[in-house]
Amino acid sequence: MAENLRTTKYRNGGIISEITSNTSWEIITTGARSDYNNRDVYGTNFGHLYNWLAVSNINNLAPAGWHVATDEDWTTLENFLIVNGGNWDGSLTGDKIAKSIASNNLWNSSATEGIMGNEPTLNNLTGFCAYPGGFRLFSGTFNGVGMNCQWWTATEASSTHAWNRYLGIDAGSGLGRGSYDKNGGFYVRCVKD
Repeated sequence: MAENLRTTKYRNGGIISEITSNTSWEIITTGARSDYNNRDVYGTNFGHLYNWLAVSNINNLAPAGWHVATDEDWTTLENFLIVNGGNWDGSLTGDKIAKSIASNNLWNSSATEGIMGNEPTLNNLTGFCAYPGGFRLFSGTFNGVGMNCQWWTATEASSTHAWNRYLGIDAGSGLGRGSYDKNGGFYVRCVKD
């Protein structure tokens, strides 16, 4: 998909609970969603933030004919962009693809070459259009708008964590990879089956 998921329902029609309270977000044991800072304008512009329980395949978060991008899907995208000129410096090795998938606007300004906020008019070579919509910590607090974007993968890392991918002004010029507590709130991209 060329944008983050914005669904409020599972494929089977079930409602994805919208959780605004930090305390409730931290302890919820079912799928949930929210907008950054609990403001609709962020959901409209960036998509919804989901906990990983909403993302897991059992809940069918992706629309029919699509699936939530797996860790392997993200690696495939990363490798394709590297060898096909997606690195900001024109090299064909090493991960320097952040600018090629970042949006042309809304990133905080940066003087560091190769970072999304440095010469943002050179961003978004691919049309992926990753906006810096921030994320929600497992504690329920929000962080990173203007500086960061994080996406869940459909791939579990452990019983408490799942793999995620991210862009960040302070994370360098590549597509980052980590694992995070499943109660965190990240965006979701889907891939056509």
